[in-house]
Amino acid sequence: MSTRRKGKVAQLPYDLRTRVNIMLRDGFTYGKVSEFCASVQHPEINEKNVEYWAKPDENGSCGFQDWMREQERLQDIAARREFALEVVKADRKSVV
Repeated sequence: MSTRRKGKVAQLPYDLRTRVNIMLRDGFTYGKVSEFCASVQHPEINEKNVEYWAKPDENGSCGFQDWMREQERLQDIAARREFALEVVKADRKSVV
């Protein structure tokens, strides 16, 4: 995506936005997510804001999907790193 998201959920602090994404991933309703936001001093976030964040737009994209793709990318990087470390360890054992 070439432009930054501008909605209310996108404007939340990173840690709070991450918590919203985790809640959505875990199956919380939009209402429960907006209640959580209100409980942490963000009453401006309503169900509709959460829905806009979570449901793909006409281009098939949304903030939540962006986050999910980023999580998959990070998991892939971690797996590759772990594999590379195992290869290095195995190589060191074969040299010694």
